[in-house]
Amino acid sequence: MNKTLKGILLSGMTGLLWGLTTPATKLIGGAGVSITSAVFARMVMVSVILYAWLHVRHPDQLKISGRDFRKIFWFSLFGPTGLYLGFMLSVEYLDAATALVLHYTYPIITALCSSMVTGERPTRWDYLGACFVAVGVACSVMTPQWTINTHIDMRGILWGIVAVTGIVGQTLLVRASNTKGGGVTGWAFFFYSHLCGIFWTSLYITAAGEWHEFQKITPYVALLIFVPAFLGCFVGYSLYFKSLECVPASVSSLMASVEILSAVGLTAAATGVMPTLPEIVGCAFIFAAIAIVSLKRLGGNAES
Repeated sequence: MNKTLKGILLSGMTGLLWGLTTPATKLIGGAGVSITSAVFARMVMVSVILYAWLHVRHPDQLKISGRDFRKIFWFSLFGPTGLYLGFMLSVEYLDAATALVLHYTYPIITALCSSMVTGERPTRWDYLGACFVAVGVACSVMTPQWTINTHIDMRGILWGIVAVTGIVGQTLLVRASNTKGGGVTGWAFFFYSHLCGIFWTSLYITAAGEWHEFQKITPYVALLIFVPAFLGCFVGYSLYFKSLECVPASVSSLMASVEILSAVGLTAAATGVMPTLPEIVGCAFIFAAIAIVSLKRLGGNAES
């Protein structure tokens, strides 16, 4: 299979799996369980699964230097801790479509920062796709009457920014490990960042006094935590990291934007809350960005 096509398909499948997190978050919040407890449980589950898998398949990747561990420890404050907490809390405070489209400003930031971190310069089509994403974001914060929504919860916006910071950093650093070589592998980075994330999440829960929230986790809520954690996080990021071996970070992040279409549809089905027309238009601009970048990348690859 064409390497570019493979990378696009892998990151697209990633987006579909990531889409499970949004409706699960809405349902967890509706069950009266704190999102932070769900994030902590996800961190623990992913760390255990990753350790078992690496220990059996790639034990050499578990060996990293103290210097690399310290770097990962401090970065883990933003990703995955900031990423998971930020995204899931933004979904709690905002409409699903608004939170998702805000989250997908990250391809813009990824494209702008790619050359500095990975050494890869985005094409003009990557930038055009990023602009379409920006228009989609603008649409998502409109009311059904196409006026600026002044009642948006700013807590959701701020948590969304935290999540964007985490996913941009994680995407660029994993891609850099493929383009520049040396240092820790993407999988080792993923495992140790989650392991360290348990520490940061524990601090947050302690400061918020929310350890008692774990008593509210029923088998139903546990299922809502486990399924997105395994499919969306473990399997999803497996595909995402593989896509970063095939295409630049700017392309992979844009292709994963299909999560918006997946999550909005699944959330509407799970909660019965339909997206507004501006939110649907915002999703359409995201889809257009995906189409532009994928077609141009595939076309350019075929010409070469």
